[in-house]
Amino acid sequence: MSEWRAATDELSALNLIFIDALLALGRSDHKEEACRLAAAAWSALRHGHPGEAERLNGVLHTLTRNNRSQQSSHGGRHARTKNP
Repeated sequence: MSEWRAATDELSALNLIFIDALLALGRSDHKEEACRLAAAAWSALRHGHPGEAERLNGVLHTLTRNNRSQQSSHGGRHARTKNP
């Protein structure tokens, strides 16, 4: 979680701190809010700082992957149902 300390510039450091916060938000059962914020930040950075935007894209994939695996293991909306 302290990867931001090794960042070479302020934007990278702030983005890594933001990513830590997004992942913590996702772990605390606020995945939708974390995804919304990550997507907004990705949109803001995608043209001027594509490398930083790609980090946020990875966060979105992490948050949604965790969500999909929980839905599958708990019989989420994509779980198959048996006909009676």
